[in-house]
Amino acid sequence: MADRIFAAVEAFEAAQPVPWGPVLDAGTGVHSLRWLLGTPAESVTAITASTSLADEVRAQLDAVALAAKARLVLGNWSDPSLLAGERFAVVLVDYLLGALDAYQPYGQALLFPRLREVLAPGGRVYVVGLEPSPARASEPWGELILATERLRDAAILLAGDRCYREYPRAWVAAALERAGLEVEATQRFPIRYGVQHVTRQLGVARRKLPRIDPPLAAALAARADRLEQEAGALAAARGVFGEDYLVVARAPQA
Repeated sequence: MADRIFAAVEAFEAAQPVPWGPVLDAGTGVHSLRWLLGTPAESVTAITASTSLADEVRAQLDAVALAAKARLVLGNWSDPSLLAGERFAVVLVDYLLGALDAYQPYGQALLFPRLREVLAPGGRVYVVGLEPSPARASEPWGELILATERLRDAAILLAGDRCYREYPRAWVAAALERAGLEVEATQRFPIRYGVQHVTRQLGVARRKLPRIDPPLAAALAARADRLEQEAGALAAARGVFGEDYLVVARAPQA
């Protein structure tokens, strides 16, 4: 899915009078940074608040390419000194809103004004996100996805951690405009989840079980096993459920 969205970003940049330039990956990961290293970006500054994620990036990406084009910075956007005085032509916000609660709880409304400070005049912001799931689905595969998400989030909370908190596309567009940016385009990308997605989400839940009261952890583990079996039985009937999105915004010219 992310590859389709990254292709849309590339197409939008290709249409600019002066494409790319210095790029900021505002909440980096292996996938987004690997893609950016292959673009015509002049340079890439990649931000993460997670030491373990920074180590993963260094371990998985080509060290020569990383050193030649990218700068990996450990920091949190709640720090006003982070990248103070720097300006970027392109800012990528790749699924950062959903993850932000783990590092800056309820800080989503503050993110875009903060990024506006480091955006060059006429610079572009690309926000990639996941539309929040509905409370109910109209078909069995969708209900299975929702049940998997509920189990995952319950395990995360019971282990004392914070869940991802996704924000809808309409909220993102309004927040960008409040930050003084002009929304130029939005795109929707329907999702067709597979069994591997269910397995990954249940894996998140299972990794939390050692930190949960044993009788409750056993019940959650049994529920995870049942959901995994149901996923295999329903896989042939899976359909489109949920959507990712891309919102493109621009800073005013000086």
